[in-house]
Amino acid sequence: MSLAGLEAALAGAAIDLGADDTVATDLWPGAAVSTVNEWVGLADRLSVGSRALDLGGNRPVIVYFANGKQKRQSSWQKALDRAVAERLSILFVTIVTEIESTFAEMRMHLNGKQRRPALPAINVDGSDVVAVYRAASEAIAHARKGNGPTLIECIVEDGQDPIEKMTHYLRERGFSLGLVAGV
Repeated sequence: MSLAGLEAALAGAAIDLGADDTVATDLWPGAAVSTVNEWVGLADRLSVGSRALDLGGNRPVIVYFANGKQKRQSSWQKALDRAVAERLSILFVTIVTEIESTFAEMRMHLNGKQRRPALPAINVDGSDVVAVYRAASEAIAHARKGNGPTLIECIVEDGQDPIEKMTHYLRERGFSLGLVAGV
């Protein structure tokens, strides 16, 4: 999967993390994550990153990035189930590059005999860094309070440019972008 145009999901989800937090991703190289947030820890897999939760402290948060295809794998489902059952401080961020979304499917889990959402889930425009940031910020605060995991599904449609969206957002709010080359 090409990551061009998906930078908003990374930047929006990782910018609010602290030094005790971890990003586990096989989608982006560590250098890309460090560019967004130099303080955050890096792990190449969720299982490695989840060891940070055992260290205690001020409720470290793990942000785990996955592409839409991974959501259909049993390891992804097991990680979600464990995070829900143990109320782990994990923010699951999925990148879906097609219109088809499995958001509703992933959100509903059977909890005993009651059918209710056991995992808070947020659906956002993955090319809108502000939307991703707002969703991730709420999810991180939710996790730090000990309320367990959250799923954010970032839907990115072909042809959507995060830079153009941010430029439009800033112009609407009266920011002058004349100093930025090419804008």
